[in-house]
Amino acid sequence: MSLQEIKQKSNLCACGCGQEILPKPHHKRLGTPKYRWGHGSKGRHIVFPESAKQLLRIANLGKIQSQETIQKRVVKLTGKVRTPEMRENYRPSKLGEKNSQFGKHKTEEQKEKVRQSWRKTFVKNDYKTRHPQHLPQDNPKYQQYCEKRRQTRLHIVYPKRDSFPEKILQSSLKLTGITFSTHIPIIGQPDIFIKPNMCVFCDGDFWHGYKTMIPKNNIIWTKRLFQKRKKDAEINKSLRKQGYIVLRFWEHQIKGNPTHCIERIILNLEKKKRE
Repeated sequence: MSLQEIKQKSNLCACGCGQEILPKPHHKRLGTPKYRWGHGSKGRHIVFPESAKQLLRIANLGKIQSQETIQKRVVKLTGKVRTPEMRENYRPSKLGEKNSQFGKHKTEEQKEKVRQSWRKTFVKNDYKTRHPQHLPQDNPKYQQYCEKRRQTRLHIVYPKRDSFPEKILQSSLKLTGITFSTHIPIIGQPDIFIKPNMCVFCDGDFWHGYKTMIPKNNIIWTKRLFQKRKKDAEINKSLRKQGYIVLRFWEHQIKGNPTHCIERIILNLEKKKRE
């Protein structure tokens, strides 16, 4: 008998069913068992009848596990992560009618209990009083929180990729030899910034509300685009107050005549040098 045959024979179930005991990770630590799961010395799979299951349920009804038992389970499961294969194998057993909660709906009492438990959690952790978002607007902590959020937002570029009009303008500036940077963290996040103080914005015809692009029949979009134009005007005003030169070009202007846009930028730069 070869070594391989001996190994195969040693991994067979001792009940005589002829089935192999599949290797598990914990077998290295605890050793390979004699029987397969559910098999015994009588050589048949142990199946609990429904009457026995019902008796077990009645016997365990109302029992509360001790803290020691719960702690043991926590220690045993700490650090263990299910592999994708284990999750995929476990998933079908909980789908559809196999799920214990299939077709069941919570009553209003049960829903209220869940709500109360969440409320207790928030009150216990004192979330609403600790977080500055829920403080009054005149509170210094709230103002610090808003300023921190604003500074964080200035460093986030959205959208992450440059638009087509921006790319046209950037390539034209590179050909003329003008150095620039993009999306610097100041008010409005200008698409192109030319030192010392020029902010260039490339506005999309629709998204920034060009007069011919504003829909007449759609009240929601009309309101949104008017708000966007108002916000753009406020950004221009605040930047000019801080001493920046602000230039805005529409999408159709950049696509139709990019040289005219570059000429305007050069004229403003020369004017600034003369000052």
